[in-house]
Amino acid sequence: MSHYTELKPKFLAKSEAELIASLQKIFGEKAVEVHEKAQNIGGYDSSAGKKAHIIVRKDTVRKVCGTHGWNDIGYERDTEGMYKLWADPSDYPVEKQNLVAQDYAERVAAKKLKAQGYTLKREVLKDGVVKLVATKYG
Repeated sequence: MSHYTELKPKFLAKSEAELIASLQKIFGEKAVEVHEKAQNIGGYDSSAGKKAHIIVRKDTVRKVCGTHGWNDIGYERDTEGMYKLWADPSDYPVEKQNLVAQDYAERVAAKKLKAQGYTLKREVLKDGVVKLVATKYG
């Protein structure tokens, strides 16, 4: 049975550009819709009445995730400056969610460190762990 689940990733609305860039990296630049006013998301579960500000449509979800892709994926800004994620767990595997989260965390960290005058070097270790090395001279 296909259904939406509300997930609460630790994505900040103030870092929206980093979330959008991370989603574009995984799903493709043209596949990520961004709306100032939340729009309906749907698919198989279109009667659920969910809305989101950042949307990846089900056709793209199906193609990229290799799943049934019955429902859109939607990130909705909440009143606390965070995002909640509306997704069907069978359509949006945790592995893909983790790739988005990892890329987002790297982008946010890099932005903050660069703003503080650090130079960054990204290393991928043999086990796949990403290591950011920050250096500051002066």
